[in-house]
Amino acid sequence: MEKANKIQNFENQDRVITFDPDKFSSVLKILIPWILVLFFAAITIAFLAIRYTKPLYESKSILKLDIKSEASVFGLNEIGEEQSYNNLLSEIELLKSKLFYNKIIDAVNLKVNVFTIGNILDDERYKNAPFDVDYKIEDPNVYDLRFRVEILNANEFNLSYTLYNKNYNNNHKFEEIIHSNAFEFTILKTEHFDPNAKDSEFFFRINSRNSLLDYIEKNFSVQPLKLNTNTIEISFKDYNKQKARDMANAIDTIYLTYSKEEKTKANAQKIKFLNEQLETTEKRLSDFEDYFEDFIIDNKSTDLQNNIKSTISLMNSIDSQRYLLQIKLSRLEELKNKLDSGNQINLGINDLNILPNEVIEQISELNELLEQSESILLSYNRNTQAYRIRTSEIKHVYQRIFDFINEYIADIKIQLKNQTFQKARLERNFVELPSKNTEYSKSQRYYSLYEEFYLSLMQKKAEFQLALAGIVTDFKILSPATIPNDPLKPQRSLIYGISIVAWIVVTFFMVGIGYLSFNKITSIHEVERLTDIPVLGSIPKYTQGKMPVAKLVVGKQSKSAIGEAFRTLRTNMQFIIPKGSGITISISSTVSGEGKSFIGVNLAAIFALSGKKVLLMDVDMRKPKLNKVFNPASDELGVSTILIGKNKVNDCIIQTGIENFDVLLAGHIPPNPSELIMSSEMDSLLHKLKKSYDYIIIDTPPIGIVTDGILIMKKTNIQTYIVRSEYSKSQFIDYLEKTNSIHHFNYLYIILNSVKSTSGVNYGYGYGSGYYRERKDNFFQKLFPSS
Repeated sequence: MEKANKIQNFENQDRVITFDPDKFSSVLKILIPWILVLFFAAITIAFLAIRYTKPLYESKSILKLDIKSEASVFGLNEIGEEQSYNNLLSEIELLKSKLFYNKIIDAVNLKVNVFTIGNILDDERYKNAPFDVDYKIEDPNVYDLRFRVEILNANEFNLSYTLYNKNYNNNHKFEEIIHSNAFEFTILKTEHFDPNAKDSEFFFRINSRNSLLDYIEKNFSVQPLKLNTNTIEISFKDYNKQKARDMANAIDTIYLTYSKEEKTKANAQKIKFLNEQLETTEKRLSDFEDYFEDFIIDNKSTDLQNNIKSTISLMNSIDSQRYLLQIKLSRLEELKNKLDSGNQINLGINDLNILPNEVIEQISELNELLEQSESILLSYNRNTQAYRIRTSEIKHVYQRIFDFINEYIADIKIQLKNQTFQKARLERNFVELPSKNTEYSKSQRYYSLYEEFYLSLMQKKAEFQLALAGIVTDFKILSPATIPNDPLKPQRSLIYGISIVAWIVVTFFMVGIGYLSFNKITSIHEVERLTDIPVLGSIPKYTQGKMPVAKLVVGKQSKSAIGEAFRTLRTNMQFIIPKGSGITISISSTVSGEGKSFIGVNLAAIFALSGKKVLLMDVDMRKPKLNKVFNPASDELGVSTILIGKNKVNDCIIQTGIENFDVLLAGHIPPNPSELIMSSEMDSLLHKLKKSYDYIIIDTPPIGIVTDGILIMKKTNIQTYIVRSEYSKSQFIDYLEKTNSIHHFNYLYIILNSVKSTSGVNYGYGYGSGYYRERKDNFFQKLFPSS
């Protein structure tokens, strides 16, 4: 049981994921008009985008940057230049700076733009404007304002604009000064002025510096091409191709000039600074020379240095002695403090040169006694006589060392005091020297310093002058800017390509969504995937015109595809019909319009043509249709009137033009069709009719709307269920499955109606002589043969 469920689940999954080429073809045919509309819409949008997008042009030039310094020719190192990749990047940053943008604005005349007013796009009249504008701006709000000019004739024009939400519109003459509180304009004609020209409406704009900076920043670009060769690409974009070329060339020229100025500016500033310092230093040296001359004249001598030198030497000697005494005093004070601790005193190498021999000997003796005392304690305690003797000796040595140190400290302090006195005396003697001598010596030192500084400045000045003379800006324009032939945008091929790709993507999603949302039956293969109920046959779509009601289309000589399909259906039914006469066949569907009446009429006719006596019985007493097919004299007689006993069967039977083919209409529409069908009179009627006819074909009401059809199906030998291609929904099969599981019909079969030729079955009859043609797989069935 579990295995059967798995197989069933697998089959259900296969039904869901299997691609149906017939269904896809049906969806595609439905969507083809929309696909074509989308295609033409995409092409139209692309065309309009190209047509009404203002062409943007880009002109490019290539520069090679190489700054050389020839100062090395003079044996000097290069100054201020570093040949490296960083130099190239710094040049690019310079080109992108606001400083350089302002240089462009100052060098190129971009202050006034004149445009021709078009229906959709405006075109700048670059270098061919019919007029020029002299202006004087009083109000900054006038900048970037649009002033409309309409040329009226050779002498007059109309000027209109809006300022502070107020509209101005006046006629003026050319070369007339136009006064306003905000500006002063003069419109001058140029050599391109033509009063008979087609274009007579223009506007001009006076650009502010900020708007020009934004314009340059937006359209100007520079990027490195090869760092190892120091090449860069300069490009400029504009809607006017000639202006783009001129701006790129102007930027090249401005950059070459500006670069050389910038490269020489640093050395020039250094030379200027050196000249200022040289002038100041030269003046100070001159002042010192005058001073020395006056000093010699006033003092009759300049040899006053010996006394000063000897005094300084003595003072230095005393300072050295005092320093040594301070070290000895410090060390003695340290030893004095250590004596109080009672521990051994460790002497360093420097102590041998600082301390007196008496103190060193006493400290050595003290350390030996301390070691002996510690050795005694290892064998004896502190109360022994030997330990007490050593302790007494240690105290005496401590006292002697202490006395020696105190005496030596006192002697050192006396020496320090004497030396301090001697130094004070020398300082007084030094101060008593003539102050002019001191000033003279100081002036000599400053003179020497300034002299060395002056020589250094002269040398640096020479170096910078040589470096300044040696700087060469070897900037080469490898590829000058030219007028571009093709616009940067719009790119026709790109826009059309994007439109086609967008159309393909939208079409793909539209078809995919249509395929996924298309829930109508399209072919026998789809029916077979959706249900296990056998398919008895299929009927091709009637293509001879509209069929508002069921129509008899078969006959003895009929060789149409529909006729052959009904003959095939008759043959298939003969294999399942039980032996004997009085066979009842019900024809049902889910909803109205699926063609059960059409199938019933022609199926009955095809059986009658085979020599069987057939009765077509209409039991759809709610909405009968067979009366419209056969047009009887009265449609009030039929099944309903027979069941209520009003008429006899023979009175209601209608004979058609085909031999052995009779019809029993539904009769007058009763208020209780279900009760009549369930009644015993209905069973009696069927029993009586079975005796007179070989086949009784019953056209039932749609079972998806009312239950009358199910009641009739339960009374018949064979139950057929009509599914109309591209009309019946796949949910109808689910409903049929559910109904069959409830009522358990033994001989339930499906007939697919109105199948298009795309389903893969073609009939030879009706399209010329010949036999049945073989089935031909369509394109999708070749791609997916398993489906």
